[in-house]
Amino acid sequence: MIRRMTGFIEESDPLVKEDYFEELRLLQISNGFNNRMRLYICVESLFPDGTMTAKTMKPNLDLIKNVIDNGHMSGGEILWAFEIYLGVHTNLGKAYALIMKALYEEDVVEEEELIAHYGEDCKELDHPGFQEALAFTTPLIEWLQQSDDESSDEE
Repeated sequence: MIRRMTGFIEESDPLVKEDYFEELRLLQISNGFNNRMRLYICVESLFPDGTMTAKTMKPNLDLIKNVIDNGHMSGGEILWAFEIYLGVHTNLGKAYALIMKALYEEDVVEEEELIAHYGEDCKELDHPGFQEALAFTTPLIEWLQQSDDESSDEE
C-alpha cells in the first residue's frame, strides 16, 4: 500500500492534493483500514526511508492536513500515525521533537492535545514509537506547560 502511494507520488508531476487524496481514499476503501492508518500511509509515502524533517514536512502540510481534516481526526489519532513512523524510522531521533513543534506551530495538533497525550498524565501506550516519541517530546511538553503556567500567572 505504501509502495503504491509512493509510486503514485513519483508518477504525478505535479502532485495534486485532490488526486492524491482520492487515490489514498480508494486504497483505504479497498483494504478497509482506519483513518489513523491512512494518515500513516500518507506520511510514509511522502517521506520514504525516514526522510521527514520539520523542514521537508512544511511543503507537504496541505496534503497531510487534507487527510486529517477529511477524517475528522483527534490529536491522539494524528500523533499515533507519527509515532508509528518514528517506530519504523528510529533514525529520526531528536528531529521528532522538531516535527512535533512544527505540527503545533502549523495548528495541525493543538497544545492541549500534545500535553494530554505526552504530559504527566499520559497513558502508557505500547504501540511502536510511543516511548521514543515520549522521550523526544518531553522538552516540548515542558515548554508548553511552562508557557501555560506563565499565561495563567499573568491573568
